[in-house]
Amino acid sequence: MRVPLSWLADHVDLGGVSATTLAERLTFAGIEVERVDHVGEDITGVLTARVLEVRRHPGADRLALVTIEAGGEPREVVCGAHNYAPGDVVPWAAPGAKLPGGIEIGRRQVRGVTSDGMLASARELGIFDDHSGILVLPPDTPVGVDLAAEVGLGLRDSVLDVKTAPNRGDLLSMRGIAREAALVLGTELKPLDLSVTESGPPAAELATVEVQDAEGCPLYVARVIEGVEAMRPAPLWMARRLFLYGQRPLGAVVDVTNYLLLDQGQPLHAFDLDLVPGQRIVVRHARQGEKLRTLDGRDRVMDPDDTLITAGDEPLAIAGIIGGETTEVRASTRRVLIESAHFPPESVRRTMHRLGISTEGAQRWARGVDPGGAPGVCDQAARLMTGLAGGTVSGGRLQAGPGVPRRPAIRLDWRRSARRLGTTEDIGFAADQLASVGCEVAVETGATLLATPPSWRFDIEQWADLEEEVARRWGYEHVPMTLPGATGGHLTEEQRLRRRTRDVLSGMGLTEVLTYPFTSQADLDRLELPADDPRRRAMRVRNPLSEERPELRTTMLPGLLEVAARNLSRGVAGVEAYEIGAVFLPQGEGLLPAEPRMLGIVLAGRRPAGRFDERPPPPDFADAKGIVEGLVAALAVQGVRYEAAATAPFHPGRCAAVRLDDRPVGVLGQLHPRVAATLGLPAASFAAELELTPLLEEAPTTIPAHTPSPYPELTFDVAFIVPPGVTAQALEDVLAEAAGELLAGLALFDAYEGEPLPPGHRNLAYRVTLQAPDRTLTDADAAAARERMEQLARERLGATLRTV
Repeated sequence: MRVPLSWLADHVDLGGVSATTLAERLTFAGIEVERVDHVGEDITGVLTARVLEVRRHPGADRLALVTIEAGGEPREVVCGAHNYAPGDVVPWAAPGAKLPGGIEIGRRQVRGVTSDGMLASARELGIFDDHSGILVLPPDTPVGVDLAAEVGLGLRDSVLDVKTAPNRGDLLSMRGIAREAALVLGTELKPLDLSVTESGPPAAELATVEVQDAEGCPLYVARVIEGVEAMRPAPLWMARRLFLYGQRPLGAVVDVTNYLLLDQGQPLHAFDLDLVPGQRIVVRHARQGEKLRTLDGRDRVMDPDDTLITAGDEPLAIAGIIGGETTEVRASTRRVLIESAHFPPESVRRTMHRLGISTEGAQRWARGVDPGGAPGVCDQAARLMTGLAGGTVSGGRLQAGPGVPRRPAIRLDWRRSARRLGTTEDIGFAADQLASVGCEVAVETGATLLATPPSWRFDIEQWADLEEEVARRWGYEHVPMTLPGATGGHLTEEQRLRRRTRDVLSGMGLTEVLTYPFTSQADLDRLELPADDPRRRAMRVRNPLSEERPELRTTMLPGLLEVAARNLSRGVAGVEAYEIGAVFLPQGEGLLPAEPRMLGIVLAGRRPAGRFDERPPPPDFADAKGIVEGLVAALAVQGVRYEAAATAPFHPGRCAAVRLDDRPVGVLGQLHPRVAATLGLPAASFAAELELTPLLEEAPTTIPAHTPSPYPELTFDVAFIVPPGVTAQALEDVLAEAAGELLAGLALFDAYEGEPLPPGHRNLAYRVTLQAPDRTLTDADAAAARERMEQLARERLGATLRTV
């Protein structure tokens, strides 16, 4: 929020305090001023001058010779504009003057005639963005004075750039900042002039208003003005203030609504009343599929949750967000209906996010606007509008809606809060501080009070907010520095194991990423998920951040794979990343989704470099499986198995299902080449997705340390020929069972398929390590173990032992 001090001074007596000092005091009170801009300080030597004579330049048809007087001898200036006449007062940059941007004005020859300086436009002076002609000042402007110092245009000003929190909509106006300035300066707000002269017929004879959607619009106030000249230019002081905020003048009627939006924080809208069918305003819910062409020229499709301003059947505007084209104020407008309503933040936020519209008014409604200001600001608008655009105000306001209920009171245990803040336990101290910010305070006992927040403070909702207000008024610098006492807080077992999971994955070289939990059917199409895949049953968000991804994710893969593709496209050699987060699985109509916590992993590009002269290879299946195995081992989870699988988006034959005992908990493998190509990833890209919660539930709280045996290991090799369909995992399970408690290690070191083996058969060779805790093993122990392995493998799998 940009706040010119000259504008702020209309609402509060600044007492000569500098902009820097005020910025510091506001910041200490919790209203952060990001910077202070000093505008107009580079303008010097620009005087006001009266035009005495205008005649044609003898050497140029498009130039004029202008004789001016600025309190001394007449001067002659060559000018290319022609929008002035004798008697007008204009800004004259005398020789030696400086304009914004460091432009220095001198005396120079123009087509054989000496120009004594120049006449300046509004843009050249930095007043506002208008270069259509010379700036013509009001007729009563004194002549021969310094334009920047003496004329009340705010040409030299200090502008505070205030950072506003999302829940402090009251600070998005000069009046709101003035409230805070009055508190830090110890002064009072200046009263508002809400008077308005009503000289027209009764408003009820000219228009009607009706509220059918009381939830979306509990209060609708309007006034009618007749006989306006809508496009009459706004006065220079108003145009200058709008420009300092970042807006341009559009004509008196619209400029008044924009000005009061910034001045009071109350969004207004002006309708051309003659273009409103039946001069009837009805506030209602939109109908499904109803369309409205808005002021930006776009056709908007409405939803039943949206609130519309209509003429009954015909929509006129989207409540609190943007008006419609059909009733826009234009040059022919003679009758205006001023809307000053109240729209709750929730309904406006929902609609503006769904439609992707962000206007100055909508931003304020979304943060909360003072409902108590609607009638008064409507009166201000009527007075200003008739003063600037002419016309007469009709008698009385039009008003509809049940009104905004009174805010509930909040109880504050001041004794507890005083101990937390380190200040006096006197309840009167807290009551005075809260009353100063606008709360209505009632002391219940010597230790508690009830405070009703003011209508403009939507951020005060609970006792902690009241405590914060007392601290702000007292001064954060007075809060003593103390060490916090023990809170008794601790991590749950699941939180501790999640941290352990992150530590393990980070230790393996993976980087944690966070992605948005949103997806779309197009994302799932790129993964080539079948139409009947359960992951395609996604819940749609009613007001998504983006229409490109309107659904809650059912898998972690789209976001992770997008991260990998983006980093590789920007020159990163390899991506090894993981994410821990929730997916959202529909449970049925009217039920909240299940939100299992998942772990997603992606490997793409090249492995991290080893020696400086080595070109690292891309990852392979063993890398992906090794990460999962390493995590399972670090968590000491027992019963995890891997089985061949064929699951999209993975390559058939290079995909494994991860099971915990008999329960499926995830999948890992290489992306299908088509999927990788579609996503812009290398062919050798791998991913894994695991359901984390069941793994963590099986992880022991403490991992026991095994006492190493003092006796030597006994190692031997075995090789089995297994028939088609028998996996290495199935053979390993059988061999481990046969070895029993003596088994210390079992590692596959060779796999062969081809001649002279029968078709489909494979040779799998393992190194077996045995060790006993209480004796030295002999060859007889090895022979017995080999014999049990051979027997179980033959009986259960049809495998035959080979001699290695």
